[in-house]
Amino acid sequence: MVHKNTQVIQALIRDFREEWLLSIPHDEEAALVEAAEEGGYPFLASILPSYDDSLTSGLSSGSLTGPTGFLPSLWNAIFDGKALRQHPCTESIFALRQIFRAFKKVFEVCHEDKVGDALASFIATDRGLPLVIDDALLTRTSALLHRPFLVGIGRAETFRFSHGPGAVAERLDSVSRWDFPSVSSYLVERFDMSDFFPVYAEEWPCEIRDALGRVVAVPKTFDKPRLISIEPSSQMYVQQGILRALDVEMRKHPHLNMRDQTRNQGLARRGSLDGSLATIDLSEASDRVSLALVKNVFRHSPAFLDLILGVRTPSVEFPEWGTRLRLKKFASMGCALTFPVQMLVFHSIIVSAICAAEGDTSDAAIRRIGKSDDVGIFGDDIVVPSEHYNSVASALERFGLKVNLSKSYS
Repeated sequence: MVHKNTQVIQALIRDFREEWLLSIPHDEEAALVEAAEEGGYPFLASILPSYDDSLTSGLSSGSLTGPTGFLPSLWNAIFDGKALRQHPCTESIFALRQIFRAFKKVFEVCHEDKVGDALASFIATDRGLPLVIDDALLTRTSALLHRPFLVGIGRAETFRFSHGPGAVAERLDSVSRWDFPSVSSYLVERFDMSDFFPVYAEEWPCEIRDALGRVVAVPKTFDKPRLISIEPSSQMYVQQGILRALDVEMRKHPHLNMRDQTRNQGLARRGSLDGSLATIDLSEASDRVSLALVKNVFRHSPAFLDLILGVRTPSVEFPEWGTRLRLKKFASMGCALTFPVQMLVFHSIIVSAICAAEGDTSDAAIRRIGKSDDVGIFGDDIVVPSEHYNSVASALERFGLKVNLSKSYS
């Protein structure tokens, strides 16, 4: 009996035959079905997606260098031997991508051995981050581009606080988390207690202690989990308020809009069509934005810097291992401020690198590049002019970040 996962592959092939009129020989289908039955879910979720990596790499470089695996009739409509055809069949490209990536997204955390490897890598990456970064151009770039709206946020006395939609470190439900089992000394000093508790008292009615996050694994791929830090309830409550304030200001700037990815998508598509723009993908992006880098970028706005450092969670625990780690990174995935802060940091690095490469680091040049229609950032997905790919990639690496060459295209 054919497994239901394999039936999905068969259904896709049938649709491409009947609806797309692609000629896929039955013996090719049988070979793929047999491999899927023998290899099971590991084959579908790990090996098949690797053939899609070969396809996208070949489309980008114009030459096949990786394995093709199955369905040679579709590959032959795209490549002539190893060389990309002048007019490759776009329907065949779509079909291969759909089939090879059908099981790429997983809904369960991978094997505990792979989780252990990911945790060890998380710790090693953090320990390898720099303790001090001193780059005056980077600070000045951020000051010119971001200081006008960061100053007001840093000086705000309160924000529109709220709890986030996810779990909290104390394992509390959506009602119990309003009790705030503990708060940090920074929150006590910085904010009014009535922002947290409806009934004001003379003293904080909860324990005051350093915030501690909880690192857990969540599904990502069959071979690797995604590690996130679940924040304490009081930290997340405040982070959400600051996130709202940042969102209001950053939405005013197309390069920094956290709510709309269409601009970046359009730039990436333009780059794929005419080669004028390059895309840069970062590995372990949030885990490599060091505390030292954040301090260097935002030292022009001491109040804002103090605010985001005060509400970050400085330490995390690993329940599986019974250990704790004092973070050298700014924050892990899970912190509400990770996404906006890294966007502001990457924007500063990109603009300063391009200005330096062009030999003009004047205020006017920084402002011009900062608003360039050829620069895009959304999280860790970056688009820059192709001529500045090497300069930007080198600058990112110099500040402790890691360019994912297999997903970056120039």
